[in-house]
Amino acid sequence: MVENVRIELGEEKTLKFTYKDSAGVVIPLSGATFALDIYPFRNSPTKTFTKADAEFDKANVLIGEVTVGIETTDFTSTGVYAARITAVISDTHTDESWFTISVMSPALDDVIRYLGITDTDDDALIGDLIDSVEDLVEGYVDWEIFGGEAKYTEYHHGKSEKSIVLKRWPVVSVSALYDDLDRDFTDSTKVDEDDYVVDTKTGIVSLDGDLIFSNGNLNVKVVYTAGFAILPGAVQQVRREEVARIYHKAKQGGDGIKSEKQGPYGVTWDMEALSKQSKLILNKYRTPVHVR
Repeated sequence: MVENVRIELGEEKTLKFTYKDSAGVVIPLSGATFALDIYPFRNSPTKTFTKADAEFDKANVLIGEVTVGIETTDFTSTGVYAARITAVISDTHTDESWFTISVMSPALDDVIRYLGITDTDDDALIGDLIDSVEDLVEGYVDWEIFGGEAKYTEYHHGKSEKSIVLKRWPVVSVSALYDDLDRDFTDSTKVDEDDYVVDTKTGIVSLDGDLIFSNGNLNVKVVYTAGFAILPGAVQQVRREEVARIYHKAKQGGDGIKSEKQGPYGVTWDMEALSKQSKLILNKYRTPVHVR
């Protein structure tokens, strides 16, 4: 009666349900009541949310059609949800059908388009692979490259040098810089913002003039915001190609699966190293060795 559905997190979407008998003849729905129940998985004892009868549009019940809207706030997280539409058509006729609603992140939508997949059967699998690949990439570059812009606090050795190199970049802003051998980092040890410059592209923070950082252990504290508001296209392509590589391997007999669990379904991947091509691309974004 209804095909599986894809929707982006935060997207509004209208679902249409059409009722016909086994001969394909429309079933009039005058007087029928409806409910759409959404579950995190098929056998879950709890519901994610419900659309009650009053929320259905019944303008076309005489031709066997009803619609109900998915609002932007109905789903709060991505995943593949089990959906049940129930129609009480008469005292003796109740129709119940199950389907899935795949709530996608922009990354899942991007990878699915790259793979050219039109059905939703493997959405959960691909979502797990994206998470695993992102973990693998972030382990290689040694920072949260998929995290968007975020606030960080780091501690560095002063080493009597003029500059330090931040672990994450590009840098959006530095909100505080301290140099304190006692590591109390009080306001009196805060470096005046006019006494240093920040190379936002490389994450290098340099003191002006003859100023140098004190020669201490973890005596320099930096509070700053960094990360990509829009993920670089090259990193997006690495994610696409790495997920595709592991996905096609998994479809050839399930190779690469280390363990699985049911209810809700989950999988742990015995991940291979990133491809040489991916590493060459990601080397540009790696944290310098001396900063790790």
